[in-house]
Amino acid sequence: MEKYSSYTFSDFIDDDLFINWVKYGVDVNGRWQEWLNTQPRNLSEYSEARAYVLTIISGDVIKDDAQNQQLVWERVEQSIAGTEQRKGTIRRLRVWSSIAATTMGLLLGGWWYYNSKVEIATGFGEHRTVMLPDNSVISLNANSQIKYYRAWSWHAMREVWLKGEALFDVKHLNQQPSNVKRGEQFVAHAGNLNVQVLGTRFNIKYRRDKVLVALLRGKISVSKNGKGSVPYLMQPGAAVEYDNGQLKKQLISSLHDKPLAWTEHKMMASGITVAAIIDNFEDTYGNRIVVDNPTLLNKQIDGTISVRTRESTLYMLANLLNATVQERDGVYYLKSK
Repeated sequence: MEKYSSYTFSDFIDDDLFINWVKYGVDVNGRWQEWLNTQPRNLSEYSEARAYVLTIISGDVIKDDAQNQQLVWERVEQSIAGTEQRKGTIRRLRVWSSIAATTMGLLLGGWWYYNSKVEIATGFGEHRTVMLPDNSVISLNANSQIKYYRAWSWHAMREVWLKGEALFDVKHLNQQPSNVKRGEQFVAHAGNLNVQVLGTRFNIKYRRDKVLVALLRGKISVSKNGKGSVPYLMQPGAAVEYDNGQLKKQLISSLHDKPLAWTEHKMMASGITVAAIIDNFEDTYGNRIVVDNPTLLNKQIDGTISVRTRESTLYMLANLLNATVQERDGVYYLKSK
């Protein structure tokens, strides 16, 4: 604990162990209390940081204890010692005005830091791997976005918001699934669905107002937004689709497109329609495809389809439909031969 004796206010509020001590009272082997008993020279910085964290977390004004109030008054009295009474009064007013302004600035800055989110997005045709502050890994598909709280360790649970598609590899914080504390929970939000996990591997696809969750390892529960929603506990190999307010339970093996194929820039199709392939193309690359014969949209495809590039997907579609490809203003037209 020796390093804490040289900590400043900023050092304290950036330290995860300090934040956990303030939030949850976690004091391994009584080390924090032992350190406080030594009356460290930076006790006032510790007290100010503690009050600041409590204020930001609770949203209430935290009243300091008598000891810390006395420390503050001693500093003020020392700063005005030896001056004339009138000058001292003016100085006190200036000091307290400055303190009030600084405190307000810190509170506003802290409120922003506590509530703001980090946003990471991929462009069309781009994949990206993101490591969260807890070392969980998220692989983002093209045209996708995740958000999470900037003050990750300050919040009661780990939360991520997703648009698009992503593969989640969540790190375990507790090896006892039957005794999961709130700070150890991980929740992924996608549209109107909430996916709660302890540590596991799963894929979420949230496009065109539909959410598809596929569980690859571990256990997760899926619930809809709002009160009264009954969580659905999923087992490995299970999938659930949320569309038009309804949850449809199925198996990964029955899906028309296997959930991890996108990580290798392909689709593993089993009875997938041409319309679904075109939707995937438009979501991935941002360009529209127009087919001159609408009946072809219902044609079903089996096999592996490369979507590594815009051109390879268009070439495959043209061959499957025996069509030619023409491009105008970013729109691709498939015309039957």
